[in-house]
Amino acid sequence: MRKIFADTGYWIALLNPDDDLHQKARNLTISLKTVRIVTSEMVFTELLNAFSGKGSFYRKKAVKFINHSFNNPEIEVVIQTNELFKSALDLYNSRPDQAWSQTDCTSFHIMRQQNIFEALAYDKHFEQAGFGFFLTWYAKLTIKMPSKQTSIFVVFKISKAICRTFYQL
Repeated sequence: MRKIFADTGYWIALLNPDDDLHQKARNLTISLKTVRIVTSEMVFTELLNAFSGKGSFYRKKAVKFINHSFNNPEIEVVIQTNELFKSALDLYNSRPDQAWSQTDCTSFHIMRQQNIFEALAYDKHFEQAGFGFFLTWYAKLTIKMPSKQTSIFVVFKISKAICRTFYQL
């Protein structure tokens, strides 16, 4: 079964209807029904941190979602171990030229261990580390001209893996 890694930005967009990428995250979730989603406890920690100041509604929503994820057979939550933390720390230390967080490095390590090449992510760090990502994949713009309306697609930060997936949807 194909696997895809879910980063914090994806979960935030999915759980927060006010997020600019909420609808895109929902659409991706529906289109990825046959894909196993992999994430980590470190990602869930970032999710909790992101919702910590948004009030009790979002805090409870995040906790409920995380508890559900641990029991959902379609989501694999990688447990944070001492070995995983140290491996990610080694990557973090070896790349002072990048602004990758410890959570990013943990995610990259998990993806390499499990041969996962795509991520549901918002930031450019996954692309910098050599992975394809989905949330900032394309935007459809509608331009209203005096005589007609034209739709164009603006493609940016795109990888071959994403192109293949786009044309399969």
